Amino acid sequence: MRLLKDFPEVLKCWDYEKNNQKGMTPERYSACSNKKFFWKCLTCNFEWMGTIKKTVEHYKKHNSPCMECIKTEQSIYTKFPQIVNYLNFNYEDIYTIIETLQNTLVISKNIFLFKCPTCRKNWRDYADNLRLVQLEDGTLCHKNCNETTHNYNYSDIYPNLEAIYVGDFSKLNLTTNISTVQNWCCNKCGVNFKLTIDKILNRISRTGGYCSNCDASFDTSLPISSKACPLTFLTNEHFLDWSPLNTLQSNQVDALSNIELLWNCVKCSGTYSCTPIDKITFTCPYCDNKEMLKGFNTLEVKYPQLKVFWNSSNPKTFADYWEFSKEQLRWNCPCCSIQFSCSPAELVAKISKISFDSMTCPNFCDWSTKVLVYRTFADKPILLHEWSKKNNVLPQNALHHIDTKKYWWDCSICHGEYLCSIPIRREVDNTCPYCNMEVLKPDFNSIGCNYPDLNQYWSYKNQKTTDEMMPCRARNVNCYLFCPECDQEFRTTMMNLFEKYDKKGIHSASVSSVRIVQNNFLYQV
Repeated sequence: MRLLKDFPEVLKCWDYEKNNQKGMTPERYSACSNKKFFWKCLTCNFEWMGTIKKTVEHYKKHNSPCMECIKTEQSIYTKFPQIVNYLNFNYEDIYTIIETLQNTLVISKNIFLFKCPTCRKNWRDYADNLRLVQLEDGTLCHKNCNETTHNYNYSDIYPNLEAIYVGDFSKLNLTTNISTVQNWCCNKCGVNFKLTIDKILNRISRTGGYCSNCDASFDTSLPISSKACPLTFLTNEHFLDWSPLNTLQSNQVDALSNIELLWNCVKCSGTYSCTPIDKITFTCPYCDNKEMLKGFNTLEVKYPQLKVFWNSSNPKTFADYWEFSKEQLRWNCPCCSIQFSCSPAELVAKISKISFDSMTCPNFCDWSTKVLVYRTFADKPILLHEWSKKNNVLPQNALHHIDTKKYWWDCSICHGEYLCSIPIRREVDNTCPYCNMEVLKPDFNSIGCNYPDLNQYWSYKNQKTTDEMMPCRARNVNCYLFCPECDQEFRTTMMNLFEKYDKKGIHSASVSSVRIVQNNFLYQV
């Protein structure tokens, strides 16, 4: 059993004056004693009363028996002095937080509420959490967020805020706490108000204005300068969508500007207009099917099968309408040649999968089997190619939207037939259980088919033949083989044999190159 005198660093904190008054000397006490004694730190002169066991544990764990020294050296505030920039003071107490951080060890399990000053995301975690990373220079950053942009100033990213900020605007950067109250002054009506940076950014993104008194907004352009475009820092996608048709330069606006601008969608190449504020939540109206764009979402592109119904006497061409057009047009039935009138939206509804039984033309022609190819199979022609003859229904009349109704499919790779519903077959690229090595197909995915050289060495002692086993499920299976040189039978694992084949299943080494020692005899297989 170790004694207190075996820990000289702990013994230095023994308060001889107070302990001797009670006749207590350290030489006779165990290091595991739960009796309380007086202690005094020689470094910080902190005095306390505690057990020997607890004091020794502090020394072993923190390399110091004094809790005050431990707090000074290993407190949260000492390790991460910049952590106050990431705390959410909408919940944390700003007046006592410094004292709390100084008195709390970095390894403690105290939960804090954080808010990133760059991306403005919230989370709850310990002080030493995985979302915060400390750089070599001591700067605390939000991981995968502001590790490279933490030193950017607000004058580069939000230059519009300088017009209403009261104070030194040059001190604000992307590590400034956004949940502390700041002073602002409206540059339109002169009203002073107090608000956190986070709340004023939320107000601008929600209403477009920053002043609750006059609803003022940043509706004027910034002066022309040689600085980089503010949109490239936090909203780089805005800069990529910037249209050259704009009369303003890209560095004359920032993400808070309330100015209508033009943007080019990189997906559909369409041009649309909105403010930089709305651009954060605004999506392309053409990609969302809210507006028509020629060559992208018109009838000619999305419903080319309707071309056979088109009547040339219509005022515009077939490419000038889309699926939501309400204008009454003339159409010709390709089955009976009768002429009828309806809007493009009505015609699209007639051919939809939920309206196949509704009225088609005035003569009730069967468009589903004579004219139209069902859209599911038009999008994926492979479905029509693999539709099995075992199904007693035509593909265009099948139940395309029910997951539980299964149909037969003939795989174009292995030519195996299997059951699968149309929604799942359409969603998954390869649903064949034989190609996915889920079900055995002797002439496609068996050991005998992929490793034909093993058939001649296969022993009759094996419970299954090579055509009854799949390689993926037999790697750890023991098997019996005959040596081609001495005809001696031996046992090995299938994995040893598969290693002699390349990834394509082609024999890459002769079977006799496998060296196996069994019962002190050397066999080559």
